[in-house]
Amino acid sequence: MLIHRIAAQLYTAEALQTIEAALAEGQDATLAVSQSGRTLMLAAQFARNPRSTVYIVSGEDAADRAARSLAAYLGLEHVVRFPERTDYPWKDTQPDDAVVAARCAALGRVAKGEPVVMVASARALLRCVPPRESRYWASTTFTVGEEIPYDEVPARLVGMGYTSSDAADAPGLFRVHGDTVDVFPAQATSPVRIEFFGDEIDRIRRMVSSTGQTIGDEQSVEIFPVRELALTDDAVRRISAALYAPAKNDTELAALLEMVKARIVTPELDRFMPLMYESTVSPLAH
Repeated sequence: MLIHRIAAQLYTAEALQTIEAALAEGQDATLAVSQSGRTLMLAAQFARNPRSTVYIVSGEDAADRAARSLAAYLGLEHVVRFPERTDYPWKDTQPDDAVVAARCAALGRVAKGEPVVMVASARALLRCVPPRESRYWASTTFTVGEEIPYDEVPARLVGMGYTSSDAADAPGLFRVHGDTVDVFPAQATSPVRIEFFGDEIDRIRRMVSSTGQTIGDEQSVEIFPVRELALTDDAVRRISAALYAPAKNDTELAALLEMVKARIVTPELDRFMPLMYESTVSPLAH
């Protein structure tokens, strides 16, 4: 790739060799680079030593531009966006499922140590998330030929924040009918139909959401969560203990606890995230 030839030329400079040595030893290092050259320098360093990297810029527009620039150097497979959420726990604004899924997908790749550059604005990183051990960002993959109890599929999707609906015509929705499950992965541009023969996945096909017309067959489909929390046994125990007393006199809280015990994720749960975990952390902690 062109970036490898560029990197070879750039790193003949002694200053860059010093920076690279410091990073290899896990030390902090500072390099003054003009704004126009920052993505090139980052791409060159990544090309020499591919690893999980976080690139923080000021503002979402700048993050979008930086991601496009890095993708031109490194390829789309090595660049992911960690977008800012515009909803807040104590406001009625509903979360954007596509944004939440993109955040989970990006942070999951970094947490697993994949060689990828995660581009984020500073504001996108301000919102705390559950600790890494919760694995709230973990995706689910359905593969043709795989056996999975058909009755468990809806529960798995609900646990990832997806909503059962009459039609899977928008990101974050799914529909169960007969021996098929239609689901619109929040990170995708079209829904998929997963067809079962008993408990075996017989076929996966991508389709047009408005007509159901088949676009093409897929061997597998990866689905990312549309919530930034995980109802682990420990999380359920913690929130149940914390809200048990107040729920006695609050029907809404009581109903929420019942959904928590059933592992049903709703947007309102974001408000109670500090009660579910021993601590919440910055996305950078992953």
